[in-house]
Amino acid sequence: MTSFFATQLDYIFFLYGFSFITVAVVCLPLAKRPGMILPCKWLGLFGLVHGFNEWLDMVALVFGDHRTFAFIRFIVMTLSFLFLFEFGRLGIRQLLKRGPGRWIYLPMLVPLVASTFVLPASEANAIARYLFGLTGALGSALGVALYRKKYFPKDPWLLLVVVAMAAYGIAAGFLVSRTSFFPGAVFNAQAISGFLSGTPIQVFRAGFALLISLGVWQHYLGLSIRAVQGKRKKDPIITWLGQSLLVILALGWIGTEAGRDYGKKLDESAMLARHESAQEIARHSIQLMERTAQTVSQSGDLIEVILNPSPANSVRANQVLDRFSSFIPGAIVYVLDRGGKVIASSNRNTPISFVGEQFGMRPYFREAMAGKTGHYWSIGLKTGQMSYYIGVPVFDSAGKIHGVLAYRAAIADFSVFRLINNPAWVTDQHGLVILANDPALLYRTMDRLTPELLNTLKDQYQNLQIKPQPVFQQTPKNGELLHWNGQEYRFWSHDGSVADWKFIFLSPSQSYTPFRFAGIIITVLVTLLATGFFMARQQENDNQDNLIESEARYRQLFEENSAVMLIIEPDTGLIQDANRVAGQFYRVSLEELRSRSIFDLTALERENVLSWFKKIEMAGRDQSEFRHRLSSQEVRDVEIYSMWLSQRGRNVVFAIVFDISERKRIEAERIQFQAQLFHSEKLASIGTLAAGVGHEINNPLTIIRGLVEVLKSRLEGKGTSDEIGKLLNKQELAVERIARIVSGLRTFARSDTSHFEQVNLHVIIGETLALIEQIYKKAGIEVVLKLNSVKPYFQGNHGKLQQVIMNLISNAKDALDGKEGRRMIELISSDSDDSIFFEIRDNGAGIPADKLGKVFDPFFTTKPPGQGTGLGLPICRSIVESFGGKIIVESAQGVGTSFIIELPRQKRLPQNTGAAVQEQMVVWKGRVIVVDDESDIREIFREYLAILGFQVVEACNGADAATLMAESVFDFAIIDIHMPGMSGDILIEKVRQFPTCNETKLIATSAGIVTQFSGEQRETLRRSIHGYLQKPFDRDTLNKLLKSVTKGL
Repeated sequence: MTSFFATQLDYIFFLYGFSFITVAVVCLPLAKRPGMILPCKWLGLFGLVHGFNEWLDMVALVFGDHRTFAFIRFIVMTLSFLFLFEFGRLGIRQLLKRGPGRWIYLPMLVPLVASTFVLPASEANAIARYLFGLTGALGSALGVALYRKKYFPKDPWLLLVVVAMAAYGIAAGFLVSRTSFFPGAVFNAQAISGFLSGTPIQVFRAGFALLISLGVWQHYLGLSIRAVQGKRKKDPIITWLGQSLLVILALGWIGTEAGRDYGKKLDESAMLARHESAQEIARHSIQLMERTAQTVSQSGDLIEVILNPSPANSVRANQVLDRFSSFIPGAIVYVLDRGGKVIASSNRNTPISFVGEQFGMRPYFREAMAGKTGHYWSIGLKTGQMSYYIGVPVFDSAGKIHGVLAYRAAIADFSVFRLINNPAWVTDQHGLVILANDPALLYRTMDRLTPELLNTLKDQYQNLQIKPQPVFQQTPKNGELLHWNGQEYRFWSHDGSVADWKFIFLSPSQSYTPFRFAGIIITVLVTLLATGFFMARQQENDNQDNLIESEARYRQLFEENSAVMLIIEPDTGLIQDANRVAGQFYRVSLEELRSRSIFDLTALERENVLSWFKKIEMAGRDQSEFRHRLSSQEVRDVEIYSMWLSQRGRNVVFAIVFDISERKRIEAERIQFQAQLFHSEKLASIGTLAAGVGHEINNPLTIIRGLVEVLKSRLEGKGTSDEIGKLLNKQELAVERIARIVSGLRTFARSDTSHFEQVNLHVIIGETLALIEQIYKKAGIEVVLKLNSVKPYFQGNHGKLQQVIMNLISNAKDALDGKEGRRMIELISSDSDDSIFFEIRDNGAGIPADKLGKVFDPFFTTKPPGQGTGLGLPICRSIVESFGGKIIVESAQGVGTSFIIELPRQKRLPQNTGAAVQEQMVVWKGRVIVVDDESDIREIFREYLAILGFQVVEACNGADAATLMAESVFDFAIIDIHMPGMSGDILIEKVRQFPTCNETKLIATSAGIVTQFSGEQRETLRRSIHGYLQKPFDRDTLNKLLKSVTKGL
């Protein structure tokens, strides 16, 4: 049995590796199964890597090992055991909710790595098996046992896996190769093998691997059967596959055995050929010696030297002997007289010269003197070599024998084994090795050396030192395996036809392994083919089931989907199929829709649709937007997601159609809104600029205006010439004009565009004209005012309406460009019962009739490219409609264009709409503090307030003012809002807390405009001040403000 297993190790390694790879094939799909508790991925990786490692061991067994290859196998084996350890560790943690973390690897890997540097390779291999093989297998067995107990307590196959895994851990992780340390020094693979009559431990490891594979396979099969319950019954493909693999493995083993037998026969034939070759070499050498001796014996010089051994005759005889001794390397040719004495020899000049020696007792001499050719082999008395001797008689002319010619050659010089590297030797009829390619074999007997045999050999081989240690204790049989110098050989013995010799040859036992390996490779290929065949069939069955289910799902999804779906034949454009929603969308019956083509639906040309099909075919899928016609001829924007498919052997385009008309409308509005927003932001930027400019202009205007008024006041009654008075009046008019322009700019800086209030149309018109009047006058355009409305009030927004008027006047100016003659813009207001009408009329070129209806469309413009955005009129209409009004256009080419705005009237008119009543100057008393960072402004205030009768105190910044107001009582405090350091609004909020300011009237002043105030500043001013004075101002304005503050208005 041991011999049988020894011959099967290669196939055992193959089955060993195949079993674990089978575990991998099952476990890797199991790892993807939903709800799988065990971390089967790691067991699958262990099976894959460890199976590969066993196959590497098989390659080393077949073709021989190497240090580098052994180290690679050590790394692969260790990695596989790490995967097994991780499977056990994770399995226990997942099932018990506790267990070692990955930190456990550190104290285990450190001694393993250290062992590779300080221990031999075999002992480092043992350390790896102890640390990870044994613990990994036992931990995995525990994990599977817990899994079985919790989920499949009656599954016998899982129980088999548990037992086999634990046993495998002992066989592969505990019973390692013999080591110099415990427990490997006592419990090791060699000791167990000896206990089990030499059965290799690999046999048991492979057996346990097969059991693990079987258990995992059967458990997987059980899960698969449970998974398909309730579905169409399937062929047990996986069962057939398992049975087929068993048959293939059995046939593979038979095939490898046949390969071994075939290799053995080839080996035997090769050994027979070697025997015949060696025997032929020996026979040829002996025949050459015999023929040479017979030829030399016929020389007359030899008979002369025998009959008359004179020096001259000896010289001639030796020359003949020298000539023929070189036929065989190391041969000696010599002549013996009738008494057996050597009288001539080819080795006469050597230390072992035969001349004068007495060889009359040699059998070859006696046979030659008897008239025969004598053959004999023995140890040379002079040479000490196992030699072959031939003796032939030397005749005279009468045929009488006078002596013997002897031809001697060392048997080793025959070079019988010159082409053989494996052990080979020749024995005589007594079994004594007389020739060998290994000198250590010479002069040893094949079997035990008995006293009788020893005496026989001493009689034949005088002076021979026979070695007492036999080659074998018992001569093996032909073809029997034996161990020789640590290697395994097969014994071959052949009887020779030369002198009763036997030729012995040892051939490596692995000489037949390539044939077995070829059988294993064929088994692997057939296994793969069978697996592929059965898996393909299983896949075919699954595909058939999936096709049926997919078809049903497709019909359900297609028919019941809420999206429009079409299937189109790309060559003809015919609609092969459509779902219910498609009929509802296109407002036709499904039968009618399925009889139409895509060309009937789309607004594109036929060539464009065919190009779309080609695009889908090239890319496989597409997303495009089209315009489709409904049966009502209504055109809708659609977005189509399309895919190129093969349906029942034909190419089709599967299209999902979405109605995006509403989205397109929203996108257009969004674009318009973004453009309006951009336009508004641009206006806001202009407003910010206007605010800054206004602030910088108003302060100097305040100074100029105040100084003019001071000059006029001081010059009164002093007889000043009228010319000076006129000049001062002109300067005052210029200041007022600048003030109106700056005041007009305030509109662009207003941030309260959503605030509606009572608005005076005529005031807005006046502010607007103040901005453009001089520009238009210089351009030669006459602006005519016909403001006939007596009630120009409406509820709206001041800034927005000014934006409308400015835009329409600007358009009218553009319409007059290039016109010859009088160019005129008329601004006309009029009343009706409930509305105010405002018309802006020009006498320009007019708008063509075909474009008149589009002027309010976003982005439509009649101006040259780059001169208009097409957004001005849509924005104007939007603003007017936000006031509850409307705007219309009338135009005639060559006559001009009128834009007419109708605004709903404000029912309740404001009080004091008549002419302003001239305020009489009042003489005041009291103290006023003026806080402003510009000294000229403070001087103007001081002049005005002194004339009015006030005592004035000045402060140039907020901090100084706070100090003064905390110490003194003031009737009025006039505070500039925009000052460096402490701003006016902060100062106002601070002094309101002072007891000295309880009765102080706080008046804020600024040269800026509203957008320069933050929201917090506006809130502070609204809550804290009693009045506000806008720069520039005159003394009357200041006086009115003081009176209104005093009255609490």
